[in-house]
Amino acid sequence: MSERIENIKAVVEKRFGGIARHIASTPVRDMLKGMVTWEGVVETFDLDLNPHVKRAYGLMYREGNETRYAAVAGTDEVNSPEIAAKFFVASTIKR
Repeated sequence: MSERIENIKAVVEKRFGGIARHIASTPVRDMLKGMVTWEGVVETFDLDLNPHVKRAYGLMYREGNETRYAAVAGTDEVNSPEIAAKFFVASTIKR
């Protein structure tokens, strides 16, 4: 597992608890009105030992000169890497 995936896995485990098991890496390009809002790879994890969150998505992004990581819980509505990326973008707009 790459260092990037290990870092994202650590963020997922810290945010949601339990033990994250990497399932897949999915390239995603999120667009709004013809503009790219985020582009990268969304990592999908299954979570063991968490009674409420069974799947989570994680991604890396840049904020200024810093590399940051985000984790999004899988839900009935957030059920794919593409939707997780949209959820992440929407959450950054609301800040």
